[in-house]
Amino acid sequence: MTDHGPRPAVDDLEWATGRRIGFRPFRYDPKVFSPRVRAAIPSRYLAAAGLQSSMVPADGSGRYDCVVFQKAYAKADLALAERLRAAGGKVVFDLCDNHFHHPEGNPGEASRIERLHAMLEMADAVSVSTPELAKLVDTRRAFVVDDALEIPSVRARVRKRVDARRRRDHGRRPLRLVWQGNSGSPNAPSALVGVRNLLPELERLHRTTPLVLTVISNSDDAFARELGDAPIPVRYVRWKASSANRHFMAHDICVLPINVTPFTVCKSNNRPILSLLLGVPVVADEIPSYRELAAWVPFGDWTVNLKAYADDPELGRRHVADATGHITATYTPQRVVEQWLRPLRAVLDGSPNQA
Repeated sequence: MTDHGPRPAVDDLEWATGRRIGFRPFRYDPKVFSPRVRAAIPSRYLAAAGLQSSMVPADGSGRYDCVVFQKAYAKADLALAERLRAAGGKVVFDLCDNHFHHPEGNPGEASRIERLHAMLEMADAVSVSTPELAKLVDTRRAFVVDDALEIPSVRARVRKRVDARRRRDHGRRPLRLVWQGNSGSPNAPSALVGVRNLLPELERLHRTTPLVLTVISNSDDAFARELGDAPIPVRYVRWKASSANRHFMAHDICVLPINVTPFTVCKSNNRPILSLLLGVPVVADEIPSYRELAAWVPFGDWTVNLKAYADDPELGRRHVADATGHITATYTPQRVVEQWLRPLRAVLDGSPNQA
């Protein structure tokens, strides 16, 4: 994926003159989503807007007046934050998942939670991806900052070919559903639980509207465990950065069932946004961040909503087109810069939280 649009210009940056801002992600891997959209892209946009913003090297070297720790609270991160504060620097702690949620029985959770709270103690401000996450931290220090938008990198000829194939094959093959996501994390059960819970609905629909479900994910073990005995045709595709978008676009509808927990209710809207930008309409379970897309993403009532798209592909194309217009007009580079300036200015210039 690539970010989009011209780099924004921002006025009134006198408070930032000479201030060095660093972003330190929890993982230095360009394939991992949150370090890209909550560290690398924001840092690049801020630098283009005139701030001295850069990524902190993995070894923690360099001098900074403020460092954004993006979900980074390992021992090395805590040590870096302590050194920064001792030198008069500021700490912003960024969360885009509910890391306070910890199911019972997970080994190592106690020490992780201890480190999490240690970083929160040192943080001068906390940036979060959704209002639901903001409720879990000190609201006087919490700033809601959206994920930076990534426009999927797909060639125009590929889009044209996929759309032509959909039109040609409508009604001549099974309805192709797709789910894409991470299989789970230590402090959250497998996201495929939501897909498993949806199977009875899909089985009923399959009796009158033949369908096949593709899962694009990172664990064939989780797929086998949750969907190995599915009563409908299912197939697994291993997620790869080089091919995931192409596989995804070949489908008719994206399904986003959600096993609602304190972890999932805090998720952002990046998954339906990605699907819509790839040209695939979405049916989803409702969580707070998805409500912004309610005009183009039907919630629940799975059999009715899936059949509506199956029977009328033009409805899906209209929803995709209208949603794409809203998304690209709303989630601009300018918005990224303006949102990140709030916590940065608050800690460097003492401005109040106006989030």
